[in-house]
Amino acid sequence: KDAYALHFCSVSLGDFPMKEAHYRAIQYAQENGAIISFDPNLRPALWKNSAEMIATVKEFIPLADIVKISDEELEGITGETNIETALAKLFKDCVKLVIYTEGSAGARAFTKKTSAVAECAKVKAVDTTGAGDGFIGAFLWCLYRDGMNAGELENISAEKLEEYLKFANAFCGISVQKKGAIPSYPTLDEMEAELNY
Repeated sequence: KDAYALHFCSVSLGDFPMKEAHYRAIQYAQENGAIISFDPNLRPALWKNSAEMIATVKEFIPLADIVKISDEELEGITGETNIETALAKLFKDCVKLVIYTEGSAGARAFTKKTSAVAECAKVKAVDTTGAGDGFIGAFLWCLYRDGMNAGELENISAEKLEEYLKFANAFCGISVQKKGAIPSYPTLDEMEAELNY
């Protein structure tokens, strides 16, 4: 009941009981006002076939307040190669915010009213394991820090979106320069030093 956000990926949405657990968790989270965040994080090797994987992803996108999608996943999920063309297929039902990551090129964020873009600092990547999870975790932390609730997501200003993207990009920039996933994640002190807060 005191959860701020529920974030999930598609890796555990296959044809087994965990999928139903996700539906129940989403229901509970919505009832208690938590933000629902979904990163498809496509892993074809975990599925019987790609068609089933994509169908399941499309089943869960409308349940999320935030959808994070990468440039490598966009066409497979939406059939579009351009994020701006794909937005109409992503803004379904509950979706209020779409975050589009482009690896070393940075990230973009879109609401139905505005958008923002933030480039990445150039770094030498040692290990990108967990980078996507770190990105969305950092972005959600920014929302939490500012007391943003699910109902306010569609009204975030372009300036705030850019600030959150820059923070998430910087978080990943630090992380990918070290080995490991969670052990490579920077502390808040390291983030503040990086961003000169």
